Amino acid sequence: MDPVTYLTTFNPTFGALEWVFFAAQIALALAGAYLVFLRAEPHPIRRDTARNLGYALLIVGVVGIVLGALRLVPVELFTMPIWFTLVTVIEVALAAYAAYFLLAVLPGRVAAYDEANRKSGRRSVARPQPALQANGTNGTTSINGPRPPATTTRRDARRDRKRRSK
Repeated sequence: MDPVTYLTTFNPTFGALEWVFFAAQIALALAGAYLVFLRAEPHPIRRDTARNLGYALLIVGVVGIVLGALRLVPVELFTMPIWFTLVTVIEVALAAYAAYFLLAVLPGRVAAYDEANRKSGRRSVARPQPALQANGTNGTTSINGPRPPATTTRRDARRDRKRRSK
């Protein structure tokens, strides 16, 4: 049988290869959902790349799940093997592009981003912070020092009373 006739012939049986395809589509959709919604990547370039790859995996996985469900039902138009073949070819092309992008393009973009941020002086230089006092006054009065009753807040007065009682 020639390939065109095989791909366009209606075949309502749902065999082992169809189940493997259907399970793979569910796995791809779950991986895409993880990359889009759950993965926390601190680097902005890698985060955007992971999110874009996740969207692509989610879309292709959902399309494969819908086509698998339509073949499982069986809707006669979608029982042709050409639908699974098209989705598989798209997934292989996506995998090849993702591998190329992750191995050849992404390291250069990450290095350029890191270099641009290093040159612009965005280093995290810690500024000296004043020492915080236990009562939250930040060094203006000591903890045990007397305060005039009219200038304290009710909260501070209660806090001082608790400290004296301990």
